[in-house]
Amino acid sequence: MISRPQRTTRLFYSYSHRDAEHQDSIERALSLLRKEGVLADWSDRSIPPGRSISANVRSELDKADVICFLLSQHFIASDECMKEWHRAKARSEKDSSVVRIPIVLSDCAWKDLLRGDDLKALPRDGKSIVSYSDPSTAWQQVYDGLKSVIEMQRRTFAPRSEFLQAMEETDLISQDHISLSQIFVFPNVVQFQSDPERTLLFEKTISNVQQLLLLKHCVVHGDEMSGKSSLAKHVVLDLVGRQAPVMFIDLLEENRRPRIEVFRIAYQSQFTGDFDLWIEQSNKTIVFDNLTSSPRSIEYVQLAADLFDKIIVTVSSDVFRSFYRDDDRLAKFSEVRLLPLSHVQQEHLIRNRLTLMDSVGDLTDGLVDDVERRVNSAFAHKIVPRHPFYILAVIQTLEGFMPTSLSVTSYGHCYYVMVLARLTRCGISRRDQDINTCLNFAEHLALEIYESEVSVPKGKVDLGAFVERYRKSFLFPDALFSRLLDKEYGLISKDGSFRVKYMFHYFLGMFLSKSPNDARRLQIVDDLCRSSHVSSNHLTLMFAIHHSTDDGVLDKVVERTMQALRRVEPAKLNVEETQRFQKIVATLPRSILVDESVESKRREERERRDLLEAEEEDDNASADVDVVNEWYRVLKNNRILGQVLRNRCGNLKKERIRELIQTVADGGLRVVNSLLKDEKEISELASFLAESKHVSGLEEARKWVEMFSFLWTMINIEGVVAAISFREVNEVVGEVVIRNGSPAYDLIGYFSMLDSAEKLTEQTSRKLKELLAKHDDRFLRGVLSIRTQHYMNTHRSSANVEQAICSVLGIKYKQRLMEVRRRRRRQP
Repeated sequence: MISRPQRTTRLFYSYSHRDAEHQDSIERALSLLRKEGVLADWSDRSIPPGRSISANVRSELDKADVICFLLSQHFIASDECMKEWHRAKARSEKDSSVVRIPIVLSDCAWKDLLRGDDLKALPRDGKSIVSYSDPSTAWQQVYDGLKSVIEMQRRTFAPRSEFLQAMEETDLISQDHISLSQIFVFPNVVQFQSDPERTLLFEKTISNVQQLLLLKHCVVHGDEMSGKSSLAKHVVLDLVGRQAPVMFIDLLEENRRPRIEVFRIAYQSQFTGDFDLWIEQSNKTIVFDNLTSSPRSIEYVQLAADLFDKIIVTVSSDVFRSFYRDDDRLAKFSEVRLLPLSHVQQEHLIRNRLTLMDSVGDLTDGLVDDVERRVNSAFAHKIVPRHPFYILAVIQTLEGFMPTSLSVTSYGHCYYVMVLARLTRCGISRRDQDINTCLNFAEHLALEIYESEVSVPKGKVDLGAFVERYRKSFLFPDALFSRLLDKEYGLISKDGSFRVKYMFHYFLGMFLSKSPNDARRLQIVDDLCRSSHVSSNHLTLMFAIHHSTDDGVLDKVVERTMQALRRVEPAKLNVEETQRFQKIVATLPRSILVDESVESKRREERERRDLLEAEEEDDNASADVDVVNEWYRVLKNNRILGQVLRNRCGNLKKERIRELIQTVADGGLRVVNSLLKDEKEISELASFLAESKHVSGLEEARKWVEMFSFLWTMINIEGVVAAISFREVNEVVGEVVIRNGSPAYDLIGYFSMLDSAEKLTEQTSRKLKELLAKHDDRFLRGVLSIRTQHYMNTHRSSANVEQAICSVLGIKYKQRLMEVRRRRRRQP
């Protein structure tokens, strides 16, 4: 057992100076508690000359564990005493560990003062001190009462409000205060295990705090900004909520020599009660956040092993791999890693965040889909890992929380938030001068990296030489440079590369958005546009557009998109063109409606997205076939234009919006028609496959080619829809559809209306009925039906509307299991 002094209770006296003799009396009555070290009392007499009385009083009152009010008519009549009364009352309402004790000195309206306060007064039964024939009897009762309070506080291990508030803090910059508990989603946590021979490594998913604690000792590592600290705080809050003994230490903030006294100090700042009594409890947990490479950091963990039953340590993956993976001091610790969120977890996080927005009314599945598409576009090509911080940064743009000094769009702003968070976390002040200095340096470094890769493939930047050249033109203090190289949160690595993939594209785009008439900039933009089918180029162009105050880059992208596949007519998907699909469509099921819950179907859909995302390959390399590069150019440019439409439609003229929608749709339909556009091509390819024996027989080959042609068409139609399906431009999409009038445009218009809808409505039913009457084509009727039913499976809508749509489609309506169960529960 640790031999230390008992916990000291801090006591504050609130009294009228006209009752000073009574204040002397209570100090004498409590002198033994003071000598034993269990009480540290304070009154305004302790304020040194020349110091502020009011500031010291407020400070001591706010630190006190117990506040004694010496009540009399003088007290009630004093404005200063009443201020202290109300301040203490407000504090106790926020922190239940604060004890207020009325001590009645003389007859006064003290019961009226308390009103609804359920406080027990001293002496016994609230009898005034002066009414006792022997005042020492009254003061003894005060002594006994305060002694029992002190003893109770020693044995009450309650979290301090300031500590809980610190645990609830997030990195999210928001218009409203958002607490961790409101938005937290348990992340993608896996434990790495091996067989007894250590020959086979496999992963075990950890789904909650209880499973994590079963490991007893574990090291949780993850990428920068992966949510390690949020997980650490969540563990603490979970244990506090279950009244289990837990302590939290941020190792980044600890520079003292590791010793037991550090745990005592940490405990006293986090909980009430006596540390020596607390430490005797069993099944205690300590959570260490931010293990560093400092030798002292790991010594804290070693020291805790003798005091705590369970230890959780978080550390960045870089630090873990470099310093601790094979460290014997962590030999008993299980290795646990934080991976990017799955799409299921992402949807849960999005729902949590949207629920807190004042601007969001009814949280429909369609609204969640809309936000998901915005978020997913920010994670395209894995430009940033799917960690909670990045997801929340994108959602933040929906709040309209953007600095008025920025000209970037909301898409560009979400990345600005990410950059700003890193700069502030690595110690750079938020002064415009410091932030702008860092941004300017990063822009020119991105340009240096780009030009070095153009001249020498995968060329390296000599960071020292670059900084020396940069300083000949710009002021750049050493202090800022060292901050940008910070191991934890800096923007730049020592080899001259950016720490996260998006930064290079973000800062190069920022450079290209400036000086619109600069020849160097124009040449780079033109080179990027010519090769926009390369992923890295299209990402840079996207950022350049979002940073720009002019439309120069946007015009170039539109021009290149319109020129690609210009010899190919956009697909119309009329009966002649869809003839090749008829046999495939005939095999499609008439009804795909299910009676499963919407939640389960949405989960399935997002799990499929995870699988597809895991199989994605980087397509930066150019193909040998020009037409393939043109396909890619159209598809990548359509993504860029879709982002522009989504984020800048409020300041684009309608005619410009119509032009962008037409460009996207025509480009996608040209891609559709560029492959297997007629019966002759299908027959030729089927014959080739059969002759080369890739498939068994001509009939089988033909089926394969027809299926491929059908999927190619639908994938590219969906690509167009993904770029233009959001509510703000629905009206203009409708105009473009009417102006073109082809079946292909009708499909695009209807799919876009579905994807941008918050739920199915009577308007959806009418539109569907109109299209089915207009097109007597098995292909169009089949895909309209399947697409609508898929929406019904994954979105909650009015049962009446769904029944009407089923009637239009000629299929049987199915009640979902959850709806049936709710109805049964409501029945008597």
